[in-house]
Amino acid sequence: MKLKVKTPGKMVVVHNKPTRSPVIIDIVNDEQLNFYEMFCRTQSLEYEIIYEDEEAKAKKPELLYDDSEETEPVIEELKTGRLLDELIK
Repeated sequence: MKLKVKTPGKMVVVHNKPTRSPVIIDIVNDEQLNFYEMFCRTQSLEYEIIYEDEEAKAKKPELLYDDSEETEPVIEELKTGRLLDELIK
């Protein structure tokens, strides 16, 4: 679980280090979550709780299928500009 502080330009102490927002804070337990939520409310900071299930869904790659007729791969040679490459040709 993570807590994202959205309000820009505010100082937030994250794990004993002052950090300027916006910042994403890794939350270990519910007690830490309650502390940061209370801090954000008292400082009038806009925040969002990110659950790892939602984050995993957002990072999941999608499979795209191309139905077009031109599905043959295009092979190109890498030109490095080295003299040995020019002599081998």
